Amino acid sequence: MSIRSISIFIPILIIAALLLSCNEPKEEGRFYNDDLEFSIVFPDGWSTMWDPESESWCALSPLEDGSDMFYEAIGVASFEMPLRFEVEELFEEIVAATREESPGFREKDRGEAYINDHLALWITYVYKMPEGQVQAKTYVLTDGCRGYIVTCDAEPHKFSDYQAILEHSAESFRVS
Repeated sequence: MSIRSISIFIPILIIAALLLSCNEPKEEGRFYNDDLEFSIVFPDGWSTMWDPESESWCALSPLEDGSDMFYEAIGVASFEMPLRFEVEELFEEIVAATREESPGFREKDRGEAYINDHLALWITYVYKMPEGQVQAKTYVLTDGCRGYIVTCDAEPHKFSDYQAILEHSAESFRVS
């Protein structure tokens, strides 16, 4: 091989190596959605499905026994925003819409967390469904002109039993 061939070949190898290093390998056990630009670790043994009604990906717990009528759930919604919103502004809009759409809405707590180096604001609340009451913790975060909502649901009397699992999953969320 001539010096000229080597001098052309080396830059090509360097560019190829850089391009390959930009595509991080996918972690086993992590759910990826390239279209909605996120990944998350859902609990082992939970089923995942696309929910067309809420336009979100959901993970559902297995039912505990024959009398269990409620799936604990983790939902992730991602959407483009026409303008760049600060997370505080989007959070207040999401809380207002949730309050409006959720019968018997009662706020319990709110706070903030950092998820994937993004400020996430969260709210814990209870609301009514035909099957009974639900307790939820909803996280809201933004990345440029994209908004993300991660919601964790369980029956109020079981929420503390599932809280660590739900929060671990929500806090594993990553923007792609």
